[in-house]
Amino acid sequence: MLKRYEGEPVALTRAFTGAHRSKGLHGMARGKHHEARLLMVIEIHFRARWYVKARRAPKREDQSGIDIVVESSIGPLYVQVKSSPGAAREFSYRRRRARITVVVVNECFTDLEILKNVEQKLHMLFRHILAVRRGRRRKKRASVSN
Repeated sequence: MLKRYEGEPVALTRAFTGAHRSKGLHGMARGKHHEARLLMVIEIHFRARWYVKARRAPKREDQSGIDIVVESSIGPLYVQVKSSPGAAREFSYRRRRARITVVVVNECFTDLEILKNVEQKLHMLFRHILAVRRGRRRKKRASVSN
């Protein structure tokens, strides 16, 4: 919902709110297009040693905020696709504890720019998951030896 700022006419706020709601189906179709584009870029160009394959998330995972699942040597890596940096920040803020990387894809980006962005984000997520797992193992070993 759009916020109304002081001094802004009520009619203006209502007009933008209505326009925002009416583009729902168009926005969903655009989102599916961006997901398909990112999936294509990953499948064709992404080459990491730990990469196995990528696929669209099934409905259950999609409802929990996952658009693409990248299978890796350490298990699945989850990707959420957003069309704007603002939407990506909002999603990341709301889902801070989730291990889902957010990638911005829109018409302005070339496939190479999308590839660089997704490579960086997936490598960061991969390293983060490895670090968390190593930390757990060290804690278990320390508690067993004591």
